[in-house]
Amino acid sequence: MGHIVKRAIVILPKFDGLNRIDQLRRQFDPLASRIAPHITLVFPFESDLSADRLRAHIGQAVQGVAPFPVHLQGITGHGGEYLFLNVVRGNDPLIDLHDSLYSGPMAAHLRPEIPYHSHVTVGRLADRTEFWKALAVAREVAASFQTVVREIATVRIESDGEIWEEFRVSLGSREAGP
Repeated sequence: MGHIVKRAIVILPKFDGLNRIDQLRRQFDPLASRIAPHITLVFPFESDLSADRLRAHIGQAVQGVAPFPVHLQGITGHGGEYLFLNVVRGNDPLIDLHDSLYSGPMAAHLRPEIPYHSHVTVGRLADRTEFWKALAVAREVAASFQTVVREIATVRIESDGEIWEEFRVSLGSREAGP
């Protein structure tokens, strides 16, 4: 049995106006300083999978998946705690990736009680009053953002809360990206 590592699999989108999202996240998201804006495909999980085995699984899951456009627009509140920048175009391929990644060695980590909703988290507020204030502010700042998803990244989450990018895999290939 290998060393247990906590990871997540995400898309780290690049788009014009990213600074506006960063500004919101610095204000409302406690993880803003630890990880760039991202769309989570596989929620944080702990396993003893080696990086090589995980990379091979991801490569298999994305084989034949061509880069695809994503359009994000509209901030909504979820659970009285989270602020989400929603995916309004490109949701189907994101759901397909999510489902493919939760196969094989990752199948045991699927949490079927949590429906998958693709988004970028821009805030998390425990206090209800602050949540409603933040939602009002976020809706004023938010705009429309477009990007093309070309690769996905695996991030490691250390016991001290630090998060760092472990590797990337390009869509449509088994090869790791730069």
